[in-house]
Amino acid sequence: MSNLLPKFVNIFDDTMREGLQIESPDIAVSEKLRLLDAIGEMGSKNISIGSFAHPKWTPSMACIDELADAFVPKPGINYTAAVFNKRGFDRADGYFPKINVRGRKFGTHVELCDTFARRNYNRTQAEQIAAMDASVSSAKEAGAEAGSIAVGNPFGSNFEGPFSLETRMDLIDLMMSKWGNAGIKVDRVSFLDAMGWNMPHTVRETIATIRDKYPDVETFHMHLHNTRGATIASYYEALLLG
Repeated sequence: MSNLLPKFVNIFDDTMREGLQIESPDIAVSEKLRLLDAIGEMGSKNISIGSFAHPKWTPSMACIDELADAFVPKPGINYTAAVFNKRGFDRADGYFPKINVRGRKFGTHVELCDTFARRNYNRTQAEQIAAMDASVSSAKEAGAEAGSIAVGNPFGSNFEGPFSLETRMDLIDLMMSKWGNAGIKVDRVSFLDAMGWNMPHTVRETIATIRDKYPDVETFHMHLHNTRGATIASYYEALLLG
């Protein structure tokens, strides 16, 4: 385990998704294009243009295809988008190379909070887990050498309370086993903490446990909300682990 800060950190700007997904769907595409262009002037090298989600669940993203068609990419910036299933991936991938989601092609995502999964994805946690088999099989058929896992709300839930390290690792172990049984290593782990239950010590213990148990993991993607005012410290703890 390293106590040295990493040489670099990739920062992904998620303003176009996180910043707009709870706003009115009536915001004009022209205004969204102006915002996206301004973000590109701020030095961000990785920018999400939004999410390819069903407008029933995220009305503000109903114009995502119009936005994807119309925006003019700036040189040197990787534009990407949030995708939550194969249909979303296929829609976004239709704009490749303008929008690049292919780094997420061989990935699986499961919410630790079943209530959140039902409310936000219209699927149960069990259904998300069951869907992993098809994703892993597709990756194997495509000859993937590595896959990734994403754990939604790993630290706690406004509906179900805090989650223990044991509970987190039970799900992570299950997800890892799905890939391992297919002979594919997992080299990337994402934490999607939408309800902001992260704390520095829970982030540290989770990353340390994963690194000790799964040495093939090279990258940790941290999407942490600052609901409890601890996120800067949580990011720092993650950085101290390299």
